Amino acid sequence: MGTAANASVCFILAPISLVLLLHSAMLVESTEHLVGDAKGWSTGVSNWPRDKLFLAGDVLVFKYNSKLHNVAKVNKYGFMACEATNASATYTSGEDYVTLKKGMNQFICGYPEYCKQGMKIKVFANP
Repeated sequence: MGTAANASVCFILAPISLVLLLHSAMLVESTEHLVGDAKGWSTGVSNWPRDKLFLAGDVLVFKYNSKLHNVAKVNKYGFMACEATNASATYTSGEDYVTLKKGMNQFICGYPEYCKQGMKIKVFANP
């Protein structure tokens, strides 16, 4: 290959490499947030997101007793009514890792008696 061909290959590969590098950097920058901090996913946790910054791609870690609780991703109605029947996802492992989508993300314990005791959070993830 001649010098002109080598230059063309470099001209094409350089932007591709830059895009891949930036994409990798974005993946590394996501943050894990332990919901409820040391208390974990429990009643009275609804104010936990206050004063925290969340970005799309960050991960919420829900730790809880799976025999008593779960985590349901719900819409606005489900959040307000403590209703999980139309949840878009339900997690039951006791240690769930949930990636935040851009915009509002709302989670409740699917057992209404716990949800009504504040076992629910809403998190706005910035783009």
